[in-house]
Amino acid sequence: MKLSFRLKVYAVVEFTEYEEVEVVPCSWLSIDQKVAFWPSYKDTKRIKVAVVQKVVPDETWGEYFIRVVKMYDTYEAARKRLNKAETKFSLTSEEEGGKRSRMPSMKLKDFMDDTGSNEIRSDN
Repeated sequence: MKLSFRLKVYAVVEFTEYEEVEVVPCSWLSIDQKVAFWPSYKDTKRIKVAVVQKVVPDETWGEYFIRVVKMYDTYEAARKRLNKAETKFSLTSEEEGGKRSRMPSMKLKDFMDDTGSNEIRSDN
């Protein structure tokens, strides 16, 4: 009997305070998988590169409460699930009369950085 073990490298997560979903490297998650780091970059292409290359978070990144939807061994598999999760969240929010989107939009991210109230930690 041959056993194969594949390490889960990426996770589809819901940023619970914002009801938004995104793919993040598992290395961006806290040990208890209830918090994720998110880069402070303004450029979405730079964010994607950081995710794909699993860039190590630094002190400028925010920490946000999350719920892990599912973990995957490849970025591509996680992206496929993200699309399904976005559709599910979109359908659910339409029933609730709201709108859900991916985490965090640049405008939302700017607001969170300015107020600091939605982050778990504040930058010194």
